[in-house]
Amino acid sequence: MHDALLLRYSTRTTQNPYAEVWLIRHCIFQNFLVRYGATPVTYVARNARNHGIGIGPQNVGERFDELRAELQRVGIDLEEYVTRIDGAPTFTFKLSPPNTPDGHRLLGRFSALAGEFEELIFARTKFFTEGLPEEHCENYYMEREWRLPDGLAFRLGDIARIILPRDYCEQFQKDVPDYIGEVFPVEPTLDGAI
Repeated sequence: MHDALLLRYSTRTTQNPYAEVWLIRHCIFQNFLVRYGATPVTYVARNARNHGIGIGPQNVGERFDELRAELQRVGIDLEEYVTRIDGAPTFTFKLSPPNTPDGHRLLGRFSALAGEFEELIFARTKFFTEGLPEEHCENYYMEREWRLPDGLAFRLGDIARIILPRDYCEQFQKDVPDYIGEVFPVEPTLDGAI
């Protein structure tokens, strides 16, 4: 089974500085994207009720933001504490070399853990607001987005075909004159979908 790799192409013209179209290349995710570390994002309803105990955020989005900020504050507090006890660390490592002060070793482990959370959880989570109208610009729930932590380099020759609204075909050809593959213009529907 094939899925489509969607690559954002921004036209950024003066007439429409926010216009975006999508370059689509059919590929097998298992053999192509996954080997580069791509995964589908996890969708979380920002406005879902938070079932936490006590006073605090009323929705999941606020709670998520609060936990991420707390993780960052703990890292800052830990670094200040370690600096008072063992001096300022020159470098911190997940696996510290021998003779590394215990505080520096703990700070390195914490920094590595926080980095893993950033890459594996925070960067691969996408919030949406449940209840937005279909045509709302922030309504993108379940668009099946895949993310890579460092992006994906590709050549124009890697693209099998491009599907974009007919109105953008001429501008795309001007912006990317070296592309010689197939371009499939489509007409948007009345509801804005392609």
